[in-house]
Amino acid sequence: MKKIELDFSPFWEINQHQWYENEENFAEDLLQAKYKDYLLDVGFYGENAETGIYRMYVIKGDFLNGILIEKFETFSVQKLKTKMNYFLDMLPKEKLKLNEYPQIIDGLINGELL
Repeated sequence: MKKIELDFSPFWEINQHQWYENEENFAEDLLQAKYKDYLLDVGFYGENAETGIYRMYVIKGDFLNGILIEKFETFSVQKLKTKMNYFLDMLPKEKLKLNEYPQIIDGLINGELL
């Protein structure tokens, strides 16, 4: 089985990559990568392609106490890869203005779970 190829620069540390081409990727934990204090986390939420969705989080810090930069949901692997590659490229360039994003406190944003 061949893993899905992504444009990881050498700056990224891959903590988990269980995302394979031509496979039904219905696992909640498909990919997790870190760059400095940034976390990119990808998973599939649901039981199958008809009831589930791919979800990507980009966070500065962690899921409990950090800054949510992006929460992206899609049914399309190609759209997900495009959005992921954007952040894989932009975060090492440090061009994001973090004061524009909501704060995560104890795993909640404005009292709601991520």
